Amino acid sequence: MTPAGFDQLCRETGCIRPHTPVPDGVQDCDELLDGEPQFLDAFHGRESKLGPQHPHTIDSLKQLVTLYESWGKPDDAEKWRAKLVQTGGTGQ
Repeated sequence: MTPAGFDQLCRETGCIRPHTPVPDGVQDCDELLDGEPQFLDAFHGRESKLGPQHPHTIDSLKQLVTLYESWGKPDDAEKWRAKLVQTGGTGQ
């Protein structure tokens, strides 16, 4: 499936909210819906091995923010956005 086709499918099935980007690396809606543990594992692994300010760790934080925004969970997104700001990321 093309990225545009996947994006449209996710929006049509309601697994992400309209006008919200799909996190990098997500290939299908089931992966998005079941992806929270993998995104959390990736972040924690990168943070412990690379450090909190490494670009890959910051990318994982951004993906978590995007994931929670796409699910319509602003409180969770804000929690990770605050951590992103603490690491020197933009938080946006």
